[in-house]
Amino acid sequence: MSQGYAFVARRGPLELKVTVCPLADLKPHELTVESLLKRLIKAIIRSGVIYDPLIVDEASLVVLDGMHRLEALRRVGAKFAPVCLVDYMSDEILLRRWFRVVRNPPDSRAVEGELASMGLSVERASFAEACRMVDEREAHFAIHWRDSSLVARGGCVGVAEAFAKLREVEGIMSRLGSAISYLAEEEALKAFAEGGCALITTMQLSKREVVELAERGVLLAPKSTRHVIPVRPLSVNVPLELLTYSMSQSTLTQWLSRYLSGRRAVLLRGGAVVRGRRYEEDVLVFS
Repeated sequence: MSQGYAFVARRGPLELKVTVCPLADLKPHELTVESLLKRLIKAIIRSGVIYDPLIVDEASLVVLDGMHRLEALRRVGAKFAPVCLVDYMSDEILLRRWFRVVRNPPDSRAVEGELASMGLSVERASFAEACRMVDEREAHFAIHWRDSSLVARGGCVGVAEAFAKLREVEGIMSRLGSAISYLAEEEALKAFAEGGCALITTMQLSKREVVELAERGVLLAPKSTRHVIPVRPLSVNVPLELLTYSMSQSTLTQWLSRYLSGRRAVLLRGGAVVRGRRYEEDVLVFS
């Protein structure tokens, strides 16, 4: 075991370092959804276990994946969280986008009025031009229908406020009867091409922006980022009571090292289903 780590694995140039970290040191980068958070808290209390480690940038301690688990642990009084430390700036870790697919979308004129009432400048553009404007940061986001696109500009100071405005728009569309789903760019574009939905395209953030915002305590709206990790460790299964005990970090890390050394780590290729969730990335499952 490397000093300070309970388990270390390597995937190409990327190291995965499983350990525990004080909750107070971890920095979220996105807000949580209260309804999802409440369900997760109930599930954690019922199982008494934290199954999967949070994915955390080792240099900054910014949480890349696991915002709801982090907040749930805080609310149940835990002192530590199991984490997988990675080098976020590695080319092996990708930062991508969630596009929004809108089923039963409202009329574009109605949405245009809502955007204007929020203080945003709204323009109509072709699909290609609207996508270009968002990609080049000339617009905050774009909403596409089959026959036209709207781009939203102005009225925001910084990317966090732009994504917060988009979150408001999603809420308005939901209240108007739309169903919104979050898909990877390629999947969303395919769904839009097949028809029957509108599409919202979003800005591409940089890793440095994510870290800088988190270090300042500025939280992005949910689904502002999509991190693709080449392999994720799963099923470390740390008992919640150990994470709440008044033991030292080193003692807990030593316990976790002994615990994981007695289990087998099995690599499953992308597409595997673990506890009902399908993972597009490879996963390293402790059994």
